Amino acid sequence: VRFAGFIPQRELQAYYKDATVLVVPSVWPEPIATIGLEAMKSGLPVVGFDSGGIQDWLKDGENGFLVPWMDTKKFAEALDTLMRDKQLAKRMGENGLQQATQKYNFNQYIDRLHNTLMGLSA
Repeated sequence: VRFAGFIPQRELQAYYKDATVLVVPSVWPEPIATIGLEAMKSGLPVVGFDSGGIQDWLKDGENGFLVPWMDTKKFAEALDTLMRDKQLAKRMGENGLQQATQKYNFNQYIDRLHNTLMGLSA
């Protein structure tokens, strides 16, 4: 575990490439926690508490582990599982990459937003 502090955006990809898993231990209701989506676009599985909007993109057992809020024992177990089972971590990371690419593609998002706004003005 490395606590690097603030990392400039231009350096994040190097950290993602070197990582096995992204940890999102948020204890307050995150609106979406986009850091998880960024990590998924780098093929990383995610372990996070079920807090706020994290459950919108973190699918338990699919692209990581969604742990009940503040269940630190299960959180540690989920991390341990991914650190020990590299094939599972890789498979979940690939699932996350596919999800992030398909569902959270920025260009598609802009197109959907444009279509929604154009529909409102019609």
